[in-house]
Amino acid sequence: MLSRFAPALLAVALLVPQLAQAGRRATVLLIPADRNSYGAAARMTEFLEDSISRNPSYTLKESARLLGDSTPTVSLEARKRVIKGLAEAKKLLLGGQFDEAEAAIRAAMVDMEAAVASMDRCAEYCDAIAYLASVQLMKGDDAAARDGLKSLFAIERGYKFDGAAFPKNFQLLARDVLAQATREGTLGNLTVQTVPPGGKVYVDGDYKGYASLTVERLPVGRHLLRVERPGSITYGQLVEVSPGEEGVTKVQLTPTPEWAGLEALMDRVADDFDSGESKDLMKLGAKLKVDRAIIGTVRGTETRVQLDCVVVDFAARRKLARKARAFEGEEFGEIGKEVRRYGNLLLSTADAKPDGKKKKSSDPLDYKSGMEDWDEESSGSGDVMGGDDRPAREEKPKKKKVGADPLDGVSGTNDW
Repeated sequence: MLSRFAPALLAVALLVPQLAQAGRRATVLLIPADRNSYGAAARMTEFLEDSISRNPSYTLKESARLLGDSTPTVSLEARKRVIKGLAEAKKLLLGGQFDEAEAAIRAAMVDMEAAVASMDRCAEYCDAIAYLASVQLMKGDDAAARDGLKSLFAIERGYKFDGAAFPKNFQLLARDVLAQATREGTLGNLTVQTVPPGGKVYVDGDYKGYASLTVERLPVGRHLLRVERPGSITYGQLVEVSPGEEGVTKVQLTPTPEWAGLEALMDRVADDFDSGESKDLMKLGAKLKVDRAIIGTVRGTETRVQLDCVVVDFAARRKLARKARAFEGEEFGEIGKEVRRYGNLLLSTADAKPDGKKKKSSDPLDYKSGMEDWDEESSGSGDVMGGDDRPAREEKPKKKKVGADPLDGVSGTNDW
């Protein structure tokens, strides 16, 4: 199913209950139904993971950790070379060997492009620009030093020039350049698109949102772009922002080996999920090495999203709960709250049925989660924020085979 569009987004959160169910592990998998819902799936995963992390009975393991190391090895190696080269350049600078220091800095900056994917802040890139500007000033090239400082302040205006590498005359020049940059305030925009969609975008280490998106009012100059996505190798690049222009950066994300190994199975799981079958669905337990999973499909746009999730107990080979709901909100401001409540309700419903079996009890409140009456609150009113939670019409129960899955054949859409 999903291969007809693009590699599916797999968002996984590992749960380790700390209390009565200690040792039970679980995951959350959200599968986008089409290209338009990749970004929505990424956002819904974040909200559901947040609701899990707030639950004192569980320990959250983020999706990226379960789907393999996303940081490229080549980037880590490049960053090591950059750090080593800048340390050597600093020694040469302090020793008055300015030509040698400049050569060492420029050699380090050759590796900078590859190192960006492993840098969560400006870090070594800002250091390299600052050291190079200092060397240029020492060599009498004031114009080059000024241009370098303008590039630095476009990324990090609060950069601290500490130590003997930045003498008094350099500090004075830096203050003058910063004041000029503040007065001019030349800005531009940057649009980031990812394939598949839904990459998490950082510019100069600051989180900006999920692609596709436009980052507005960035200072003109070079910036560090990093894109993360569960199941994909982290992407890094130095991008140029020009005045009055909107540069478009298209990022092709590469799947991790772990995700690539799951793609074919997830293709079949999506078909199983829609048909109500369980064969390939249950194989995920062995693949992911967990006891339980919340598996769901995602459909929608940035302002309206439909989730249909089922809780699976792999150990008992049973589906414990299923709930479908539509969410609406302005730029996810309200949707986030409602999805977190939806996640709490789904988990509590499953936890109310130990091992997927409801034992007989004289206590009328046994196996009640205490959240059954929260549907109205958690979904807003009517179709806004959560769909229509009116009870479905009663029908005569159909006979089931002994041992049959109680959720087989249930669509989960009666809450819409």
